[in-house]
Amino acid sequence: MTDAADNGGLVHLTDGHCSLLLSSDGGMPQLVHWGAPLGDVDERVLGAVERPVPRGGLDVDPPLGLVAEASVGWFGTPGVEGHRADGGDFAPQFRVDSTESTPTSARFELTDASASLGMSIALTLHPSGVATFAVSVVNNGASAYALEALRVSLPLPSQAAELLTVGGRWTNEFLQTRTPWNANCLTIENRRGHTSHERVGAVFAGTGETIARPATETILVVEDDMHVRVSTTDALRELGYTVVHAGSAEEALHKLGENPGIALLFTDIVMPVMNGRKLAEVAVKRIPGLKVIFTTGFTKNAVVHNGILDHDVHFLAKPFTIEQLAAKLRDVLDAKA
Repeated sequence: MTDAADNGGLVHLTDGHCSLLLSSDGGMPQLVHWGAPLGDVDERVLGAVERPVPRGGLDVDPPLGLVAEASVGWFGTPGVEGHRADGGDFAPQFRVDSTESTPTSARFELTDASASLGMSIALTLHPSGVATFAVSVVNNGASAYALEALRVSLPLPSQAAELLTVGGRWTNEFLQTRTPWNANCLTIENRRGHTSHERVGAVFAGTGETIARPATETILVVEDDMHVRVSTTDALRELGYTVVHAGSAEEALHKLGENPGIALLFTDIVMPVMNGRKLAEVAVKRIPGLKVIFTTGFTKNAVVHNGILDHDVHFLAKPFTIEQLAAKLRDVLDAKA
């Protein structure tokens, strides 16, 4: 165990592949780096990762602690929202009492003596690079304290310009929604007391950019709904693929004979005369090594349960985004046979 005071208020967690660096001048710890390994660190590192002072704001950038504090000038959403019966202690300011750390974990004990509140912050850096945070508040006062919200604040790099949420409804679970992250706030709430497929309690922030090699393959799209067929074909062409399309299984087999270089069959499952599964069986016999992705408005669990598909096939549920389509295609096409 080490104490932050021994290293100028810095706590550096690392497993050799990822670093998480925290700083404290005695007050609420701040997360100043979470990413590539830093090696040996000292106070000079803080100058390299210091946030610039925004124009039109205070001359000194208010610190964004792990639990943001309005009492130090933070104008955003505070980490602690609460008060006593008389309205007091609504903006606590915590000071670090003790810090303990190992190479991959740390624990801070803090108090606000005037508000009679205590706080514990525990964090762990896992081998995957994922960091987990656990925060608790203790009321040391004689009167009740109404804690209405307790939030952890994690700064993100400027290139995180898109938010990804996952939700949906029955038969369309785990749909991805991408939202440009401008000057806005996105709140994910779970008021049922447990997680569910309808609203997963997680938000992903990233660049929104997919770096992929140029597409060179030819894809056969089979869809009896003209509007869906046209939109899917347009999306594939936008992604750079050569596309052959058909409105029925019979037409698809004819196109398959005319285009032996087709690398992947993207087919609807529910179609008249011959369904997608039977079409795939015939197509793979004609072109050994042909890869197949099935799609339908039903969930994969539903079609597998009803015996329409085997559980180990490649599947993409409708409706899908162009990002989901692009990712699924590359997963299947790049997989070893």
